[in-house]
Amino acid sequence: MPSLLIKQKQIKIIFTGSVGAGKTEAIRQLSEIPVVSTDTKYTEGNNSKDKKTTTVAMDYGQISLNSTEKLHLYGTPGQRRFDFMSEVLTKGGLALVILIDNSTPNPLTDLNYYLKLNENFLKNNPVVIAITHTDLLALPSLNNYQQFLAKKNLDYPVMKMDTRQREQVINVLEEVVNCLDSHQLKDFY
Repeated sequence: MPSLLIKQKQIKIIFTGSVGAGKTEAIRQLSEIPVVSTDTKYTEGNNSKDKKTTTVAMDYGQISLNSTEKLHLYGTPGQRRFDFMSEVLTKGGLALVILIDNSTPNPLTDLNYYLKLNENFLKNNPVVIAITHTDLLALPSLNNYQQFLAKKNLDYPVMKMDTRQREQVINVLEEVVNCLDSHQLKDFY
């Protein structure tokens, strides 16, 4: 993974998206420590994936960048009643990864929802959109997502990611790092 030459106390990337999109698993694939998770019994609506638990406050993991600096990974809850945690968790964050479950009935609507939810954060910070569960449903395609974003005059990277595959999660994280240009990082030196 590319090194970050950032001299700040907390280097923070946030993973967000709907229930079952893979936020907890993505952090689990990357973290060098056991993931701190606030899972509880899933109670919101009908869950077609038979998901037994869901995050209610956050997930947390970390990666050592060197002997003194760590990359902190935070995952937001997926249930919309906990949306207020997105604002809490994005404070001080460098970038956002939005995970979209391609097998849901309306994944483009889900993407729109998370773009709106994080609109203020995205004014000054990059985002990478990671499409999960494409093995369950191939459409919409990555091209469909790009067209959707283009209609909104947005140009964000969109990638497929199987959160069970560590290398794919690393590829998404590397894309996040690539999006952090020197202009965006200058405040952190």
